[in-house]
Amino acid sequence: MPWLLIVATNAVRTEWRSTRRWLALIRRLPAEGYGDGDLADEVSARLDAERRMTEVLAVVRRLSPAEREAVALCLWSGVSYPDAAAVLGISEVAVRSRVSRARSRLARLLPEEIQEGKR
Repeated sequence: MPWLLIVATNAVRTEWRSTRRWLALIRRLPAEGYGDGDLADEVSARLDAERRMTEVLAVVRRLSPAEREAVALCLWSGVSYPDAAAVLGISEVAVRSRVSRARSRLARLLPEEIQEGKR
């Protein structure tokens, strides 16, 4: 069963790479109505989003490896709890517990502005 965890981990990494490439492509495309307005607002919004993501990733790195695995599989990749349990070789209850603990820690550690999407 360890090979399945490796496959799942590689699938998550591939998805992240694809997402990064897609976002890089989107950033290179001109915005609709290019030249119609001031780009300062768009640049400011992108910088704010990048800053928020940096803060979120810093907090996610503070989770235990087990919690990060559960978050990566269930929340980011959309793997069901039973499937994640099979991949990780633990019970479904343990996966749900890890995800719940991770969510609680993230809620405690992330600034309120990021949780509410205000920043």
